[in-house]
Amino acid sequence: MASRLEDVILRGTRASQPAATLVSPGTLYFVTLENVLERSNGTIWESYSGASGGGGGFSLSNGLLIGLEPEEQDVFSYIPGPTGPQGPAGSAGSSSVTKVTVDVAEAPLEGASTTPITLVAAPGVNKVIVPVAWWPELDLVTVYSNNPTWALRYNGIAVDLLAQYSMTTNSVTGTKLMSGVSNNPTNTLMVYATNDPRNKALMFRLNADLTGAGVATAKIHLMYGVIDTF
Repeated sequence: MASRLEDVILRGTRASQPAATLVSPGTLYFVTLENVLERSNGTIWESYSGASGGGGGFSLSNGLLIGLEPEEQDVFSYIPGPTGPQGPAGSAGSSSVTKVTVDVAEAPLEGASTTPITLVAAPGVNKVIVPVAWWPELDLVTVYSNNPTWALRYNGIAVDLLAQYSMTTNSVTGTKLMSGVSNNPTNTLMVYATNDPRNKALMFRLNADLTGAGVATAKIHLMYGVIDTF
């Protein structure tokens, strides 16, 4: 039975080369790390990639055996040439979501119902800020006499977005986080004819000004993206 090509045309490192007595006479073996081709005579491996024109041998160039007929090159053309240099590293990916933290001092915090606080400036023509998540953090130094809720809005649009947060208590001092209360998701719907969110700043507000003799500051943590619209 005729030998298969994969049985008589071999390649690999010198360490993985089989003994010449274990393969059929005439078997070719390409030593990858040395870039040489050898032929088994049934006893030893003989060089098969000698200098061009030297006693019927063949030279190896760019992975091809010089000295073969064109149709024979197709059989041996799978033998690789030297490995080329590594290409440059790809660029780092970028995220379309931005995180921002806004520090709010006592006076603007107490008046955030009357004067909402800008978290993200207007993004530009036909662009809309899309809040992904937010979390307010309150440092209550002394108590207030009311517990307003906290919310996000687009500048000039009287519709709250995402979740509203409640102070939950006005009597516990020290740093603490707000507790969340889910808002009706239909409140996020903007009808451009009446509530156009394009090129509008994103604001933080309270539903009532803080009252009493309390002292507090806050951090507003926000993750958001900006999308292009019509």
